[in-house]
Amino acid sequence: MPTTKHYSAETFEQEVVLAVERDGREISAVRQRVSVGGYEAKVVPFEVTLPANAGDYLMKAEITVNGEKVFSLRDIPVKKTLLTINKLDMV
Repeated sequence: MPTTKHYSAETFEQEVVLAVERDGREISAVRQRVSVGGYEAKVVPFEVTLPANAGDYLMKAEITVNGEKVFSLRDIPVKKTLLTINKLDMV
């Protein structure tokens, strides 16, 4: 989950975009507005669906601060699914 850290006394309110990319193309993106108080760190939960096709993807969390895009990147290797579990009952 992305963590937003704010190094100012003012409250920060901004849209955070979490995107999955491959070969420079955006595969999917989730947008969420977040508010962070002065000098706070906040974990922002996102629900993301990984691509169905196996391959190497990039996860990018991005915000715009003072007109500049700030982002964090993570490599996401997606493996081929061999088994699909529709329901898991735990006893």
